[in-house]
Amino acid sequence: MIPHAIANVGPYADLWSHLKSMQHALDRALMAGPGRNLTTLDRERLKALARFLRSELSHRTTPDEFTFAGFGGQANVEPTYSLDIDLQQMLRALPAFEQWLATQKIGFEKKWQRLTVALESFADTSSGDLLPKQPPAEEFRLLQKIVSELLLHTESTLQT
Repeated sequence: MIPHAIANVGPYADLWSHLKSMQHALDRALMAGPGRNLTTLDRERLKALARFLRSELSHRTTPDEFTFAGFGGQANVEPTYSLDIDLQQMLRALPAFEQWLATQKIGFEKKWQRLTVALESFADTSSGDLLPKQPPAEEFRLLQKIVSELLLHTESTLQT
């Protein structure tokens, strides 16, 4: 049934599925208490989200040359997606992102890099620790809002 649904609605269904799994991984990371490690899949989803943010935000081109690398993390293992929105513009329009660290006067570049470093470092250190560390709650809550916005955009695209 799922392959049939993906065939009917196109690549955005698969993108939605990956975004949804990343959202669930963020939720489980925030709910993980002391003594609970994340699953391997959750760690991989968090790393994939970090790769996605880096690929979408680090290589800015001119407006006439927009190219979106998407989730192209591991060459043959992960599918590649493209967004038809400018993620940088979407983040700038997201009030939660603009208000985050506003008192520190940190620029846009440093803010999104801090988010990706938080994802990568938590995913890398959450496995095998005797006492798993807690995720950076503020960053993960912001990431939940970002992924929710991407899901809303993807869902609206699926309905058209």
